[in-house]
Amino acid sequence: MNQSIWREVQANGLAALYRDKSKPLNKWIRMLMSMAYLRPDRVRHVCKSVILARPYNLRPDEPVPQGELDVFAATLKVGAYFFHNYAKPDALFPPHLWTLFNIHDHHRTNNPQEGWHNGIKASFRAGCKPNFWVFLSFLKDEELAVNTKCVQIAGGNLSGDRASFNVACRQGSGTFIYF
Repeated sequence: MNQSIWREVQANGLAALYRDKSKPLNKWIRMLMSMAYLRPDRVRHVCKSVILARPYNLRPDEPVPQGELDVFAATLKVGAYFFHNYAKPDALFPPHLWTLFNIHDHHRTNNPQEGWHNGIKASFRAGCKPNFWVFLSFLKDEELAVNTKCVQIAGGNLSGDRASFNVACRQGSGTFIYF
């Protein structure tokens, strides 16, 4: 979601204003991006409030500074994009698909997989593919490490990220590779 918001910000010419952290637009865009932490049933209401509180709102009793009308139109487009694609009840990506609120043990990103893959790459020489037996040995060691952490977490002996191993423990408990 954040990547698509950023692309919309860039497409509407707001990237330079966003990069300047002293500008109110930076805070407003970060408010849109932080909606992922809300309960799904609150997203639409909060989204409307955030869109109405956008910077560069035009007020009838104030003169419009040069160039501010373009920024106003661009923020309106970004807000409308977010609301129509992410906050409406019939949105392309309704809030229950992308909010992180109350996700329990499920990872909503691919960060754990990317971290594991980077660990595999670091375990072998750069640019070299291991032979089958070296790779199999690595997988056996990895499985043993995961199962050991699962047992430690279940026994309360490891103070770590319990959510990181819950899925692995449920799927792989008691399954060892023996050769």
